[in-house]
Amino acid sequence: MKFSTLLLIAVLCAGCVIEQTSNPQPDVGVEQMLDDWHKAAAEGDFNRYFNHFADSNSIFMGTDATERWTIAEFKPWAQPYFEDDGVAWTFTPFNRVVYYSE
Repeated sequence: MKFSTLLLIAVLCAGCVIEQTSNPQPDVGVEQMLDDWHKAAAEGDFNRYFNHFADSNSIFMGTDATERWTIAEFKPWAQPYFEDDGVAWTFTPFNRVVYYSE
């Protein structure tokens, strides 16, 4: 009886550890940065939007699976959208998943 109770507790504890490590809590800094990045586009703030990228060699991944631009390529293309009416585009996240790697 004691052995089966201990075994059950050990299995439950192992399950908790596995769940915690495979499903980390989102980094609030990443969430805030992404929210501000989207807000900058919605407000047409060109400089704030592009300041979220490290440099001109950073990669912008578009909405199409094959769409990839360096920031040096993407900036001139996107600039008219920011300048025309003060709103570049608006994205509203509804199911954001952030993956981390070492």
